Amino acid sequence: MVDIGGLFGKNDKQNPWIARGEQAYDKGQYEDAAQHFTKALELEPASAKLWTRLAASQRFCQKCDAASRSYAKAVELNPDDGQAWKSLALLLGDAGKYEEALSALGHVVLPDSEVYLKERKYEWLRQSGRYRDAAAVCSQLIAVFPGNIQYRAGYADLLMRSGMFAEARSVYDDLASSLGKPEMFSNAAFCCEMTGDVEGALKRYANLAENDTVGWYRRARLEESLGNFKNASAAYGMIQHYTTGDDVTITVRRALSFYWDGNGKEAAIQLEKVLAKGYANAELWHLLGTISFLNGEFRRAVEAFVEYIHLNQTNNAVWYMKGCAEYLSGKYKEALESFGKMGKLGSAGPSPAKMKWFEDSELDLFDSGPSQKEQIKVEVGVVNEGLLSMQGYALAALGRYGEADKAAGVVLSHAPARLDMELLHSRCLAGLGRYQYAGDAAARVLAKSPENIAALEQHAASMMLAGKYREAAGSWKKLLEASPENTLAYIGLLKACSGTGRYEEAQEIAKLLLSEEYLPRDITVTLLAGEAAASAGNYEEAVTHYQNAAALSSNTPAAFIGLGSGYEMLGEYEKAVEAFSSADEILPDQPGILLALGRARAAAGQSQAAAETYIRIMTDHPDIAGAASHVTTLCADLGLNEQAADAALAALSKGEGRLGLLTLGGDLCRSIDRLDQAQECYTAALKEEPDNIHNLYSIGHVHLLKGEFKLCTEYMDQCLEHEPEHSQALFDKGAAYVNLGRLEDAAKVLRHLTEIDETNTKALLQLAEILEQLHNYDEVLEVYARYLNAGVPNADVVRKLASIYLMRGEYEEALSGYELLIESNPDDIITHRLRAEAFRFLGRDEEAAEACAKMLALRPNDQNIRSMYAASLANIGKTEEALKQYAELTLKDPENTAALFGYAEMLSRMGKYPEAIRYFDKLIGKYPRNSLLHLEKALASIKIGEPKDITSDMTTAAQTDPKNPYVLSGLGFMQMVTGHPTEALAAFDKAEAAGCKDPDLNFCRGIIYLQQSRFDMAEKAADHILKTDQDHLPAMHLKARSLESVGRLKEAVGYYDRIVELSETREDPETSGEE
Repeated sequence: MVDIGGLFGKNDKQNPWIARGEQAYDKGQYEDAAQHFTKALELEPASAKLWTRLAASQRFCQKCDAASRSYAKAVELNPDDGQAWKSLALLLGDAGKYEEALSALGHVVLPDSEVYLKERKYEWLRQSGRYRDAAAVCSQLIAVFPGNIQYRAGYADLLMRSGMFAEARSVYDDLASSLGKPEMFSNAAFCCEMTGDVEGALKRYANLAENDTVGWYRRARLEESLGNFKNASAAYGMIQHYTTGDDVTITVRRALSFYWDGNGKEAAIQLEKVLAKGYANAELWHLLGTISFLNGEFRRAVEAFVEYIHLNQTNNAVWYMKGCAEYLSGKYKEALESFGKMGKLGSAGPSPAKMKWFEDSELDLFDSGPSQKEQIKVEVGVVNEGLLSMQGYALAALGRYGEADKAAGVVLSHAPARLDMELLHSRCLAGLGRYQYAGDAAARVLAKSPENIAALEQHAASMMLAGKYREAAGSWKKLLEASPENTLAYIGLLKACSGTGRYEEAQEIAKLLLSEEYLPRDITVTLLAGEAAASAGNYEEAVTHYQNAAALSSNTPAAFIGLGSGYEMLGEYEKAVEAFSSADEILPDQPGILLALGRARAAAGQSQAAAETYIRIMTDHPDIAGAASHVTTLCADLGLNEQAADAALAALSKGEGRLGLLTLGGDLCRSIDRLDQAQECYTAALKEEPDNIHNLYSIGHVHLLKGEFKLCTEYMDQCLEHEPEHSQALFDKGAAYVNLGRLEDAAKVLRHLTEIDETNTKALLQLAEILEQLHNYDEVLEVYARYLNAGVPNADVVRKLASIYLMRGEYEEALSGYELLIESNPDDIITHRLRAEAFRFLGRDEEAAEACAKMLALRPNDQNIRSMYAASLANIGKTEEALKQYAELTLKDPENTAALFGYAEMLSRMGKYPEAIRYFDKLIGKYPRNSLLHLEKALASIKIGEPKDITSDMTTAAQTDPKNPYVLSGLGFMQMVTGHPTEALAAFDKAEAAGCKDPDLNFCRGIIYLQQSRFDMAEKAADHILKTDQDHLPAMHLKARSLESVGRLKEAVGYYDRIVELSETREDPETSGEE
C-alpha cells in the first residue's frame, strides 16, 4: 500500500473529498476512494498528488486503462514523479503497449537495485523486437546476477536475434561448456553458420543431444549445402527417430540426400514411405521412377512412371524413361508403345506442380542439387553399371569422349567381361585421337570374340585413322568374309588399299563397286575411284571419274575439288581454277577449297586474284596452317605489307616460320609500325642464326623506335662486332646515345661514322646538333663546313652557322652567312631582320638603319622593324628622325611601352626634359613598379636641376625598387645634398643592406657624421674605406679631419703628410713608374 503521509496540505478542510477518499483507500474500498478522489479533482484539477492517488485506487480496482490515463495526467503535472512514471510504465507494459511503456520508463533512471523494472524493460524490448537494446539491458542484469543461467541464455538468444552471431556464439559456447547443456551447442553451431564458420558449426553439431530435432535439422541442411549427403541423411534419420510420426518433409529430404549420395536403394525406401501414406504427388512418383531406374529396378520404375503419367501426361521425357525401363526389363512391345507415345507427344510439356509442403528454393534439390554459395560436385557413392553405361553411350554420342571413357572405365573396373564397354572404350579413344590405343582395345575384344562384327569394324576404322592401312585392310577383309555384301567394308578396303599404295588393287575394288551388281551410280564410290586413279598417277582417268561424280551430283564440292586437283596435275591451271571456283560456290568460305583455289590462281598467273583469295583465308580463317606463308610472299610481292605482315605472324604463330619468313615478317611489321611483333620476329630469327647482321641491326632499330635505347646500343654493338663500318648501325647507335643523354658517346660514334662515310650528310647534321648541345661550337662550325663542302645546299645549315657566329659574338661571320642566305632568297624578311641585328651588334648602325629602311619599304606596318630602325637612328645621332619613328610607333599603338620609352628617351637626349618627364610619368602610371622609369625620370629632373624634384623622384624610385642598392645610394646622396642627413643615413644603411659596396657610400656617411660632430663615427667610416683601399685620398682627408676635430693632432698630421705624398706621386707619373 502506498504511503500517504504528508500527502495533503492545509486546504484539506476546504476539500473534504480528500479525507473521504483517504479513509476509503485505507479501508480497502478502492472504488469509493476512486469516486471521492475524482470529486476532489473537480475542485483541484491541477493537483498531481490527487491524480496519483486516483490512479492508485483505479489500479487496485483493475481499471488499468483509467489508471494509465490518471498516471499520465499526474506525470504531466509533475514530470519529476519517478514513482508515477514507473507505475504508468508497468500498466502500459501489462496492457501490451511496450513502446509506450518503454517511453514512460525512459523518464526514470533505474539503479542496479531495480531488478524487477529492469526485467520488465528487458521483456518489453524483447517483445517489441528491439533485440539489441534488450540484450544491453540483459547484460546489466547479468552484471548484477552473474550466475543467473536464465539471464545468460536469454542474452545469447537476443544477441542471435539481433544478428550479433559472433557474440552470441561466444555466450552459447560458455553456457555449453560450463553447464554441460548440449542444447546450447545447437544455437552455437547456428551462430557459426551465420558467421561463415562452417567447420566451427560442424564441430559444435557433433555434440548435439540425440533428441535435439531442431539442431539435427540445422545440421542436416548444413551438410546438404556442403555436399555431405551421407551425413545429411544420417541427421534426417535422427530427426525421424525422435519424432512421433513420419514428417513428410523430413522423409523426402532424407530420400534426396540418399539419392545425391549415390545410395539409390535407401532413397527409394524413403520415397516408398511417403507414397505409402497417400501423398500422390507427381513429382514424388517421377523421382521414385528415376531412382528405381538407376537402381536397376526397372519393373518398379515402370510402375512409378505409370503413376506419374496418370497425374501428368504431357511430359514426353517420362514416356522415354518408361520405354527405356520396359526395354531393359525385357518388355520390348510395351517399350515400343512408350516410344511411340513419346513421338506423338512431341516436345516436353510443362513441369508438374510443386509439392505443397516445400518452398521453391528447396525444390532445387530435385533438379540440380544444392545451390549454395558454391556448387558441390557429387561423387556417386555406389557404382550403378546401368547408369554409367547409359551415361557413357550418351556422352560418346555427344562427342564428350573423355567423360564417356571415364564412365566406361568405371564400369569395366567392376564388370571386366562387358565387351560393349570395351568397344565403347575403343570408340572413345578414337574420338580422343588416340587411334592406336583404340585399335588395341578393339583387338582385345576380337581376342575374346573373333567374329564380333562391331569389333572388326571398330578395329579397321581405328587403324585407318592411325594410318596403319595394312592392319585396317586385314580387318576389312575379315569383315567382308563375314559379311560379303557389306559395301561399306568394300569402301573401307578401297581406302586402305589406297593408303598402302596398292592403287591397282584399289582401282579394281572401285571398278567392282561401280559395276551394275553393286553401286554403279554411287557418288561416294565414284569419288573414291577418282581418288584411287589420282593416287596411281592416272590423272586423266581421275578427271573422268570426277567429271562423272560432278554429273551425278552437281552440288557435291568433293567432285569439283578432285577435278581441280586432277587438272592441276595435268598442268591445266585455268580449268583447275574453274573447278575450284565451282567448289567454292557450292561450299563457300571453306579454307581447304580457298587454299586450292589460291594455289591454282597463282599457278595460272592470276596474281591479284590469288592474293584476294589468300586475303579471304587470312581474314576468315586466321588459324589455317600452310596458307599464311603463301599469303606473306604473295602480298609482299604485291606491296600489301599490312596483309603480308598479318600472314607472316599467323604463320609464325603456328610454328611454320623459318629464318627467311621470320626476317620478312619482322621487316613487314617494322614497315607498318608493329614494333612489338617485329621484335618477336627478329628475336626468333636470331635464335636460328645469332650472327645474322641484318636481324641484329633490325632488332636494334626496333628498340630505337620503341624508345628502348639501352637495348638498341647492345644490339648495335653486336652488329658492329661483325661489320664495324655498318653505317646504319653506327647512326642508330649514335641516336640511342643521344636519347640516353650520353652526348659525348654519341658524338664519338658519329665522328667515326662521318670519317668512314664523308658523304653521309644525315650523320653530319646529327653530329652538329649533338656538338651544339655540348656547346662545342668550334667543332660544330667544322662539321657544318664539311656538310657544305659535300655540295649539299641547305639554307638551314647556313642559318644555324650564322646563329652560332652571332651567339659567339663573331658578327662579321654571322653577317656573311646572312648575306649568303639573302642571295639565295632575297625576299626572306626574317634573314633581312637578322642581318640588321648583326649590323647593330657590330656597331654599324648606319647600315642597320639602311637595312631597316629597306624592310620598312616592304613591310611598313612591321612594328618590330620600325622599333629597330628607331634605335639605330638614335645610335647614329639622328635623334629627330628617331623621334619621328618612335612617334609613328606610339601613334599606331599607344600601348607600345618600348616605343613610349624610346620617345621619352629621345626627348631627354634633345634636352626637352620637361616633356620627357611627362612621358615618363605616363609610363610610370602604367607600370608604377618599374624602377628604371623612375630613375630615368630622376635623371631628367637632375638635368632640370630642381633638387626637391630630384629627391622626390629618387624617393619614388626607391619605393618602387626597395632592394636596388644604386637607387638607395642615389637617394641618400640627394637627401644629404638637400639637407636631410638623418634620411640620408637611413638610405645609406638600406643601400648597404641591399648589397652596395661603393666606398663613396661610406665617404658620404662620414661627411654627414663630421657635420654632426660625430667624429668617432666619421673616423669609423673612413677606416671602413681604407681597409679595402689604403690610398683612397678622400677617405684620408675624412680621417685626418676627424682626428683633428678630437685633438689627435699628431695622427692627423701623419695622414696629411700621406695625402701630400700621394698627391705628388700621382702628379708625376714618370717618377711613379720609376719607383
